[in-house]
Amino acid sequence: MVQDINLVNVKKAVENLPPAMQNNLRTGMRKHNFTLDDIANPQQGKVAEVFGAGGGTQIQLGTVVDWYEKLGLLKEVAK
Repeated sequence: MVQDINLVNVKKAVENLPPAMQNNLRTGMRKHNFTLDDIANPQQGKVAEVFGAGGGTQIQLGTVVDWYEKLGLLKEVAK
């Protein structure tokens, strides 16, 4: 995570997108029925322990990872 995922940061990130990307995001939001609130409020829960593994945190994002990367909220970490 590059910065906290919250509504303030999501709105700022959208404002910083080029106009064409803002339009693409809004089109996707209408088509796939999600909002800026959905992007800003990922769901978290504990991973169940199975065969001795688990206990971590699982995060369900409000849309595809690609938009979080474009918004500068997430970036891939290469090994």
